[in-house]
Amino acid sequence: MTQRRNRRASLEDRWRKGIRGEHASFQAIPRANDGKGMRWRARYLDDDGRRRAKGFAPQLGRTEVARLRNHGEIRNGNCIEPSAGRVTVATVYQSWFPTQAHISAKTASSRRSAWNSRVEPKWGDTLIADVRPAAIRAWGAAMVDDGAGTPTIENAFGVLRQPLGAAVEDSRVPRNPCDGVRHPKRKHSDRGYVSHEQVAALASAVGRQGEGVRFLTFTGLWWGEIAVLRVQDFDMLRRRVNVSRSVTESGGLVWSTPKSWERRSVPFRQRCATNWRR
Repeated sequence: MTQRRNRRASLEDRWRKGIRGEHASFQAIPRANDGKGMRWRARYLDDDGRRRAKGFAPQLGRTEVARLRNHGEIRNGNCIEPSAGRVTVATVYQSWFPTQAHISAKTASSRRSAWNSRVEPKWGDTLIADVRPAAIRAWGAAMVDDGAGTPTIENAFGVLRQPLGAAVEDSRVPRNPCDGVRHPKRKHSDRGYVSHEQVAALASAVGRQGEGVRFLTFTGLWWGEIAVLRVQDFDMLRRRVNVSRSVTESGGLVWSTPKSWERRSVPFRQRCATNWRR
């Protein structure tokens, strides 16, 4: 094993040195300290620019060296300080969640619920360095066995994956153990469509709210969008309604932009009768 160096890290075999032979073949030559002490020595710079070193015992050397190289810790100059991963998943989550100011209140509430019910009971006290892909797969399989739906599993998986991704960015762990772990695919059921006659029958059955039923049906607006419409949003000459706001209920009413953050103009008819025509 030859010594490998770059700007930030290097890996040294203290027992052997490598040379090239007559026909460019690699040869390992014993050194003076052959068989003494730790065989492998990793040198690197921590986040504060201080030089660090870590030794590996000979019986663990092959496994540890392979892990370092496969994860790019030495090859790419990103050797992770061992103590960096000695924090729990709960600690990482608590520092990550407040940074998600860009998400909606409803999404934040959904992620908080997934953390409290699914993620924290399983992973909260686990050190991030000890989270393994096999354990994550087993966790997902257990949720399937418990009857959890695919959206629930996806949400829980995301609440674990994203904080661990932040830990990778902070150089706490070399890679995200969630990478490559698959969860069940969604099963799309057949959509049901109603006829104009069925819409008219429903509108008649609800009485005074019949026009609301017709408007929702024939415009395709979400309930949170129609609930905040104002008179000024309607262009009666062009028979279009401008959708620019929405409201959701998440611990109270939360006002926001429409779904997908896009304003749009939607056509409507003044009368939505059984003989609907475009």
